[in-house]
Amino acid sequence: MSVESVGEGIVWDFTVESTSNYELAGVVHHNSGKTLCSSLRFAAIARDLNITFKDGREVSARLPHQKGRPLLMWCVGYSLTHIGQTLYRVLCRSGLYKIIRDTRTGEWRAWDPSNPDDLARQHLCKPSPPLIPMSEIKVITWENRGEKQFTTIELKNGTLICAFGSMGEVKAVDPVDEIWIDEAIKYPQHYPEWQARLSDTRGRLVWSSWPKRENSALRSITRR
Repeated sequence: MSVESVGEGIVWDFTVESTSNYELAGVVHHNSGKTLCSSLRFAAIARDLNITFKDGREVSARLPHQKGRPLLMWCVGYSLTHIGQTLYRVLCRSGLYKIIRDTRTGEWRAWDPSNPDDLARQHLCKPSPPLIPMSEIKVITWENRGEKQFTTIELKNGTLICAFGSMGEVKAVDPVDEIWIDEAIKYPQHYPEWQARLSDTRGRLVWSSWPKRENSALRSITRR
């Protein structure tokens, strides 16, 4: 509608390889951090854990009718490569962010560079553990184990996580409790089919992506 000058300032343009991350203020980034936030939420739902905010508030990641039971969850990447290089990495590998012991509780928590005490104790940080640790996994099935392209992760609590590449066919499955789409999808017509699988379970879908030009399904949602 309008353009207004706010003066001059310094702008940084970070350029990284497509499969790499960079560290900024103690947090590992890839573009905007949307995948990191979504993976934290997704893992908390799978493990039936609460999410703790900086002010100490705890919020259940699951909906009330999902509590205390096994779920069927999907994570969808653009391709099998995306599953191995991104989805498996953020869910099952350590070092996604830094953690530090809280001086009040003695418990490990996310390192906060905006906290002067945390900043002074940066040397005491260590890499975060995996969001889904191997100790809670019953079995993993692979499409390509060497490339970490998994098809399912079954947790010991009974929850089943299925990984799909958006370039494949939509398969007939049972109703799904939770779907997480990361980045763009190949075929926009798949989205309403995935959404329909959530109706019987009153489930939810989260899409971590910018509404890019080639992502017509997400642009349509934004317009609505």
